[in-house]
Amino acid sequence: MKKIIILMLVCLLAMPNIAFANKFAEIESVELVDEKDGSTDEYNVVNLLIDGNDVLADVPAILYNLNGNTRTLVPISFITQKIGAGIKWNGEKQEVTIDHQGNIIVLKIDSAKATVNGNSIDLPNGVPAKLMSYQGTTRTMVPVNFVTQQLGYEIFWDGDTKTVSINRPRQSLTGIRYDDSGSYPELRFKVSDEVAMTSFSVDGQLVGGTNSITLDFHNTELDLSVPLAYKSFIIADSIEKIYDVTLESTDTKPGGVRAVVSLGDFRNGEVSYDKSTGEMVVQLINSVKYIDVEEVNGLNAVVIETTEEPAINVTTGEGVVYVDVINAKLLEPDSAIVVSEHGIDTVAYKQMDNSTIYDAGTRFTRVTISLNNDTSTENVFVETIGSKVVAYVGSQIYGTYNYSRDLLDATS
Repeated sequence: MKKIIILMLVCLLAMPNIAFANKFAEIESVELVDEKDGSTDEYNVVNLLIDGNDVLADVPAILYNLNGNTRTLVPISFITQKIGAGIKWNGEKQEVTIDHQGNIIVLKIDSAKATVNGNSIDLPNGVPAKLMSYQGTTRTMVPVNFVTQQLGYEIFWDGDTKTVSINRPRQSLTGIRYDDSGSYPELRFKVSDEVAMTSFSVDGQLVGGTNSITLDFHNTELDLSVPLAYKSFIIADSIEKIYDVTLESTDTKPGGVRAVVSLGDFRNGEVSYDKSTGEMVVQLINSVKYIDVEEVNGLNAVVIETTEEPAINVTTGEGVVYVDVINAKLLEPDSAIVVSEHGIDTVAYKQMDNSTIYDAGTRFTRVTISLNNDTSTENVFVETIGSKVVAYVGSQIYGTYNYSRDLLDATS
């Protein structure tokens, strides 16, 4: 049975930016094998960030020295995966081809030249792509500065931590507004172009503080057209329990903007980019954390744990009960639990974002409880207890309860 466990560390709150250390962070140097001649050398390890996120590679990025010239080599497959580029390996020619938004880069192993869109270019300091192995794993290592800049990304080097940051071009955050006209309340940040964002939610009950969402806009400068009083954007929505947003610039390389949203209830933020308005959009939504089968009040039950008090709708079919958690996002992949006892065959769950069951734009998580042949849908009673949805299954409640919920007038 699947569960999601969210571990929040109080010390994160004091950090000016978020970068989770990769598995090589505590290692200063490693030994890699050059697959060309089988030689083994020791190299200094480099930490790697892309759009503010740590890259967990099975072969570390390294500092490679050639004739007194040092360049950072990175496993290219992990870079292309993060930025959405295509990659092909030609073992016969010993060439790797990178395809990103119409730009084609071809690098040949141990060659000081590369081709970019058909044009031959000398690699900086003649440091070539290499085929190298670490503990039995072989990767194509390429000069990160040359490749990413050719693809339109910016490079920042922090010598103190030996960290290379790869970022989209620097942008400006010029405005902020609150929109509660849709299915979900939204924070909309006006930007000069799409920026990379990371977010994390803090459950105030776990850390002895208040509920909040922290949003980091990477490689972004704060340039508000209308300055905020006391660095705070006041919302004060007592119904949605969304209070305010503080904005400040961060001083870590390459710099950015941090927004902290104060909330009454614990929520997650779903981040997207609205190209039509030029805004980074953060939807403040309920989340389904896990689904499990447990004993509750002496009865067998399907338990759905959410991050705030949920709105639900319950319907039945032939041998199945559907529990829809309205305006919610499932925090784990669609899946199913095989139970085969307590009157339950399986419990399946999936995210429904494009369904026509409810109003246009309504997102919900559907939990499908499939019953065995000896159990009727009349043997199932569903209720909400705080942030949980509990679906009891048992013959002892037959004929006692009849449950329905009307979303229009919020009655059950």
